[in-house]
Amino acid sequence: ITLFDSKGREVPMSSFQGEPRILYLGYSHCPDMCPMALSNLGRAMKQQPELQNQVRAIFISVDPERDRPEQLARYERQFAPLRLSALSGPEEQIQTLATDLGAKYEKAPATSNPGMGQYGVNHSLFFYLIDKDDRLVATLPSGISPEAILEALHQHLNI
Repeated sequence: ITLFDSKGREVPMSSFQGEPRILYLGYSHCPDMCPMALSNLGRAMKQQPELQNQVRAIFISVDPERDRPEQLARYERQFAPLRLSALSGPEEQIQTLATDLGAKYEKAPATSNPGMGQYGVNHSLFFYLIDKDDRLVATLPSGISPEAILEALHQHLNI
C-alpha cells in the first residue's frame, strides 16, 4: 500500500515497519468526530511529549477526492504541536488499508454543517495501535480521553 503525504511524496506504508504507531482514519472536512479524536491525541502527547519520538501518529484520509496534499498540510498544522503525518492516496489503496484494519467508510449526503462541503464520509470511529512488529494490537474508540490514550499506548506498545 502506497499513499502520499502533505508534500505530495509517495509513502509506502511499509516504511513505518519497526515503528509503533497510532492510526486514525477520517477526513479533513469532518465537522466533529475527527477533530475531537485528534485533539484528544494531541492533548495526550502534550502530557508526555517524549512519546512523539516513540510513537508515530498517522492520519489516513478516507476522502482522497478533497484531501489533496495542500489540504493534508493544513490539517497537520491544525493539530500542531502534535506531529501528525497526514496521508491519503488512491481509493483502492485506502480501501485495502481500511479492510486490513477492519475499518469501513462510505460517502454520505452532506448535513447542514457548511464546513462539511458537498458530502460527508461515514467512517469507523477508532484509533488503531500497531506495534513495531507491524501487528494490530488494539482498537480504541475515538472518543476516549487523553489519559486513556496514554494508558493504551503504554500497555499495548510497551513504551
